[in-house]
Amino acid sequence: MAQEFHLEKVYCLWYLMHSSTQFLLIISTWSCLVNMNANNHLGFFLKSSFWHSKVPEVIEFDDLNRYSISNPDLEPVADSMKEFQAIKVTNLCKSFKGSTKNVINGINMIIYQGEITAILGHNGAGKTTLFNILTGLTEPTSGTIKVFGYDVRNPSDVTKIRRMIGVCPQYDILFERLTPKEHLKFFATLRGLTSEKIDDEVQKMLVELYLVDKADDIVKTLSGGQKRKLSVGIAVIGNPKIIILDEPTAGVDPPARRHLWSLLQKRKKGKVILLTTHFMDEADILADRIAVISKGCVKCCGSSIFLKNKFGIGYHLTLILNNQANENSIVKMIKEHVPNAERARRHGYELSFVLPHDSVSKFPPLFGQIETEIKSKTSSMGIENYGVSMTTLEEVFLYLEQGQHENAGKLAIELLKGPPTTDLNSRGSINSIHNVTVRSSIVYDPTNWSTIVALLKMRTKRVLRDIHKLYVMILLPIVFLATGIILNKLSHEIQPIRSLVLNYNVYKENSRLIIPSEELSNYSTLDSDLYTGSFPGLLDLPSHLGALQQFNECCSPLSLTIYYNDSFIHSLPIILNSITSNLFGSQIDIKTEPFKMEYKQNEYSFSRCSSAFFLGIVFVLVPVSLSADLVYDREIKAKNQLRINGVTFMQYFCSYFIILISMLLLIFFLLIFLIASFHVEGLDTPYAISTMIILLVAYCPAAILATACISYLFERSDSVQSILPNVTSLIGGVPFIIVASLDMLGIANDLGFALHVLFSSTNFVYIPFAIIYFINTVYRENDEHAPFIKYVNKETVALLMGCLGQIPVLWVILKILDSETKNKRTSIVTVDTQDEGDDDVKSERAKVNSIINDQVDWPVVVIQNLKKEFTNLNVNSSISCLMKKKYTNKNNERKLAIRNLSLAVNSGEVLGLLGHNGAGKTTTMRIITMEEKETIGKIFIKGHNIRESQDIAYKMIGYCPQHDA
Repeated sequence: MAQEFHLEKVYCLWYLMHSSTQFLLIISTWSCLVNMNANNHLGFFLKSSFWHSKVPEVIEFDDLNRYSISNPDLEPVADSMKEFQAIKVTNLCKSFKGSTKNVINGINMIIYQGEITAILGHNGAGKTTLFNILTGLTEPTSGTIKVFGYDVRNPSDVTKIRRMIGVCPQYDILFERLTPKEHLKFFATLRGLTSEKIDDEVQKMLVELYLVDKADDIVKTLSGGQKRKLSVGIAVIGNPKIIILDEPTAGVDPPARRHLWSLLQKRKKGKVILLTTHFMDEADILADRIAVISKGCVKCCGSSIFLKNKFGIGYHLTLILNNQANENSIVKMIKEHVPNAERARRHGYELSFVLPHDSVSKFPPLFGQIETEIKSKTSSMGIENYGVSMTTLEEVFLYLEQGQHENAGKLAIELLKGPPTTDLNSRGSINSIHNVTVRSSIVYDPTNWSTIVALLKMRTKRVLRDIHKLYVMILLPIVFLATGIILNKLSHEIQPIRSLVLNYNVYKENSRLIIPSEELSNYSTLDSDLYTGSFPGLLDLPSHLGALQQFNECCSPLSLTIYYNDSFIHSLPIILNSITSNLFGSQIDIKTEPFKMEYKQNEYSFSRCSSAFFLGIVFVLVPVSLSADLVYDREIKAKNQLRINGVTFMQYFCSYFIILISMLLLIFFLLIFLIASFHVEGLDTPYAISTMIILLVAYCPAAILATACISYLFERSDSVQSILPNVTSLIGGVPFIIVASLDMLGIANDLGFALHVLFSSTNFVYIPFAIIYFINTVYRENDEHAPFIKYVNKETVALLMGCLGQIPVLWVILKILDSETKNKRTSIVTVDTQDEGDDDVKSERAKVNSIINDQVDWPVVVIQNLKKEFTNLNVNSSISCLMKKKYTNKNNERKLAIRNLSLAVNSGEVLGLLGHNGAGKTTTMRIITMEEKETIGKIFIKGHNIRESQDIAYKMIGYCPQHDA
């Protein structure tokens, strides 16, 4: 499915171009235009060459056949095979943007139907790129591939090609929650099998893959080799015409590999099978034709015999000697028959020579004399047996990789020489290992600080090279901070009223009085209109400030009747001041001095609540986004790899905490800078900033610990990035809105404070919102001159105590979650009667028991009575309860993965664990590295029990896991 999605993305533009004249109007098309590298400039789609693409010139197929015949490194094909030509690769080149060299550089080859063709080459040679072009995942730069006449450059042909192809990619692409049977049914349906045939075909495939007993187990519980076999089955089921296998037997045990070989041999008739492999014996046995690619070019192509004869260094003669063998006499005898023979290597009782091809005629007398020496009882040469073999395909491959014909023989001989000569009188090649002086181990015990610094460098590089994280932790916080500051300014909607000088200029042309007589006009400085009993056109008159009805200057006290227009708020004081100024003969100035306005109480403010949310969410997003790193470390087993290399719990999480605190401090200083720059009311006072610093410093450790604990709820880092930010915003936002609403409306104050205390103690996401809100509330209830004691109220104290109280609790929870003891035993421990086994097994078990009892001269690794028993409940601890119920056996049967394993590995020894897939090799390694919990048994590293002295034991281990970490 991932491949199909990628195909749609790559070819969406091509399909739209060929099927719609209005494709530029489709939004999804533009996403493809942005990502395409067409002509390397923004106006590429305006050029005619974009709309009328020129088909690159390629070699005609007849010329390709002549090219194959003329090239001596390509084996000629019989004329009868020409009618079975299936895939024709013609002058194929591929280069990627930013690279100066071609990954594929002019490949020309023909692949035939009914054959298995192996594509060999070093890593990066272009094998996978060739397959990607063949399947339409990658567009060729020049040249083409035609599959049964369909051209990979034509999008409509690509669709037809894909219907013929079954692919086993280099890495398993499987659905973890589906079973092998469900996988095979699904892909059989996609390939068009009828429902009547699907069940039979699936059952047949399960038998051929030896997966019958795993048919109903979900894929997540399968071993690596079993997953690989399933991937091959997916490629083969439905009888596709073309089967592409990219390293199909990687990680598969030898018996299963041979079963896969048999499966492919049986199914190759009428099909085209392409495979890549790094196992030369696999290519030698399985492939009808072998093509070797190096640096994007085909070096040679032909059958295994053709390649060996063409590029081989000769034949290998191996002699088995006894203790009395005379090496000089043997060399002299061989040189007499084959003068050009070269001594290859001497190892233990084996002595090898390389015999050149041109000396084949001299072999019979040489072999005759060797057999005579073997049969002779008086022979002094000491030859007991001999064997002859041809050049191996591996030697041919190494020769072609060097690219220098004249040095090929010397190279192969040097490779064959192996270790230096050993004394024949020694006890053999195995015992000779103990005679080699082993260099003393150099043990370096790094300090805690050096380890933390190394982890900090690693984490810093990961953050700086992740564009998504930089966006979430830098750009997004700036946007939220700016939004919060703007909303904060809007929340202070009550503006102070300024003082106003009251005179006739306040209302300009409306500053007029109505007077009943001309004499009264002298008693006011305002313009007046004479009232004579009626006004003509009342609707045409402007509004008046007021009217004088009666003014008796003679009487004492003064008698004055004034009518004022109350629609002009300041009309009465203006009229009175005008009359008073006129009476006293001097101008009197009056002005308003408003009382200090207070914020409205018991009223909900959306902008005030939103401002606190946007400013607070910044301090939640950063730890949440970085918590994805913790999940990713566990997902790819990197955390376990670090632990095995001596990184302790404290060192690992300290590096994580330092990075997070640094990011939070950076955001905090940015917030302070913006507050000071824009004079954000309620937050820009020294006491407000001091309170904010105290609370946020206490909040940061709690937030980091909480997100680290929450990360253990997830198995995949992409799930954290898509789910956790939204969930945390909801978990913190809803409680904050409830508490803020109760506070602003002034209802249920006791309930609101109780909820505030509860959320401060249990909900780390709520805290940053509440910090901003309640600091702003202090400003609203007082003013900018509020003393520091005002900020030390019950709400802020509850926040501080909540942060400090969460830190030790979350630390303990994190320790418990990270502890390997979380893998509880879900089965009853049963003690088996020990199977004594062979004598060497009994001897090894007794040796281990003696070492542990004496506790002296500890070997490097000691394993005693190790047993691992899986049940349906713990076969995969990450499977959900619902999935366990659906896919587990009704009888709750136990599976014994390891039974009574005891062994000791001494310094200088190399221990090989061999076994078929599912034999317990990986489980043993996972228990040694504490990825799994043993059922019973003990493991010691240099005398240190891994369960009791983990930090000391793992400082002495280097580990390469089965899958890259």
